[in-house]
Amino acid sequence: MPIKKKHHERIDKKKIKLITFLSFLMGVGGSSLYYIISSYLEESVGEANVGIVYSFTYLALFFLLLNFHKLINKFGKARIFFVLQFVKIVILTMLGILPVASFDAVLVVGFLMLSYITWVEMDIILESFSMDKVSGRIRGLYLVAHSLGYMVGPVVSTQLLGKFGFPSVFLFGMLLNSIFFIVTLLHFRMMKAEMREVPGIRKLMKKVMADKNLRGIYIVSTVLEIFYTLMVVYMPIYLLNQGLSWAQIGLIISLIHVPYLVLQYPAGMLADRKFGEKEMIIGSLLLLGFSTTYIYSIESPSFFVWLAVLMVTRVGASILEILRDSYFYKQVDAGDIDVIDFFRTASPVAFILGPMFASLILLFFSMKAVFIFTGMVMFLGIVPAMGLVDNLSEEEIMIKNGAKTAGNRWNFWRALERRFDIRKMIKTGKF
Repeated sequence: MPIKKKHHERIDKKKIKLITFLSFLMGVGGSSLYYIISSYLEESVGEANVGIVYSFTYLALFFLLLNFHKLINKFGKARIFFVLQFVKIVILTMLGILPVASFDAVLVVGFLMLSYITWVEMDIILESFSMDKVSGRIRGLYLVAHSLGYMVGPVVSTQLLGKFGFPSVFLFGMLLNSIFFIVTLLHFRMMKAEMREVPGIRKLMKKVMADKNLRGIYIVSTVLEIFYTLMVVYMPIYLLNQGLSWAQIGLIISLIHVPYLVLQYPAGMLADRKFGEKEMIIGSLLLLGFSTTYIYSIESPSFFVWLAVLMVTRVGASILEILRDSYFYKQVDAGDIDVIDFFRTASPVAFILGPMFASLILLFFSMKAVFIFTGMVMFLGIVPAMGLVDNLSEEEIMIKNGAKTAGNRWNFWRALERRFDIRKMIKTGKF
């Protein structure tokens, strides 16, 4: 059943530009810390306990996101947002001035959870000032700014770490988060929650799973997050085993963000104007599946070989990321805070499931098999993607209304959808 019959939309271009700038700040602040936190935890709790800290963080985050809409409804969107931002600044200050100790793991867990919650809340705020017909372009620009920040952050943090140690990186993060806090306080302090209801966890899950489009895009999102999780955890280790240095790996990690800068806005614009999201979601999943599976066959210490292969994987991932967000936010509006929170549980779910299955694989096979598994998961994501009801683009709306003649491409995809009805195929087993 659909969540609602009508969207409540208003667009504010000034607010959207400001939120895009804040996305850049989040990218710089987040990436400057994410890449050094595991090393910091190794010093504070020991190498053997680093995985436990991350597992606990994402498990706690999963349950927090499922109930976060209740906190917003009770205390208000603005109050929750600014209190959490202030707590995050306090945590970073403590990490920057206190000596390394086991207690720091608690602070790190708090920081990681609050950082992800900030990203979710900014999603909700952006949706408050967006419109469906330009959602792809707005989300594309928003993610491009974030990706640009992700390229800058590691460069700054590694320089600070090499010269001044961990405290300087945390204090740099505190400075960026303070700027973020002041800007949001000045411009968004009057924002109000637009919740329609406060469902429990069971009712919320039933609500989402009853809507085939929300269910399908959630599964697609989880598939993408599994790709990110397994590549982040296992790719650096695999590249080291192939003979690459940390300096080369760091450069590769920075350069593979280029597709996010170059492709996400155009992909969002094409989804709005020409194709809708469905066809490109399927195409990007195919590209991700083939390119990730291909990693299994590579045995090379060449920097350029690995840069090329991983760049292709990120072409698929960058396009899928913007189309996933564009499709989802055309199904909801800012009042669906509970559904938005649930949608963002895909990342912690992936961080729990991905390494668990990978660990089982590594009991019987080499690390190369993890990439075969990852590729197969990408291919499986095509099944729910084919079941999505596509959002009509501006061109398709004109064709439907008779204002424009359908081209061969549009007729081809509609014929293909009629020929391969995924629900009928699953039910009857016939093609």
